[in-house]
Amino acid sequence: MERVVLGPGEMAVAAGDEVTMEAPSLGSTLALCALDGERGVAGVAVFVVPKVPEGKGGSDERPAMGVAQGLPRFVKALQEAGGRPGSLRFWLVGASQFMSASPDFALGPQLYSLVKKTLANNGLTMVEEAVGGVRNRGVSLSPQADSPTIVVGPKEEGR
Repeated sequence: MERVVLGPGEMAVAAGDEVTMEAPSLGSTLALCALDGERGVAGVAVFVVPKVPEGKGGSDERPAMGVAQGLPRFVKALQEAGGRPGSLRFWLVGASQFMSASPDFALGPQLYSLVKKTLANNGLTMVEEAVGGVRNRGVSLSPQADSPTIVVGPKEEGR
């Protein structure tokens, strides 16, 4: 089985392949995991900031850097791989806050709010969330899975 390890701002989509996509240490970033079990399509995108300023950042190198630009790219990639919007299910993982921060610097909650609002506005189904708090999380997902595997600190959460 192929293993694709994702870092901040990266995304991957797989269809029916023996692929596992992993984001092992999310910190304050937010992973959006998607699965269309009927079609065998899955994807993971790791968002870093709400919006990348115009002309900043390479979209090909880090297509999920900003939610505003990356979320539409991610959904389009899922559809191009065969996922159907009505069948896609989504999970949010990460967005930890490791210390008190002013709202301007608390990126986790900003990412969470924007992704959740965007999904709801587009009629996309949110299944579950594992966000916030002070413990770091990681996540893995393959097209054959029923849901993502979420690791909180040193142990896995049952999913």
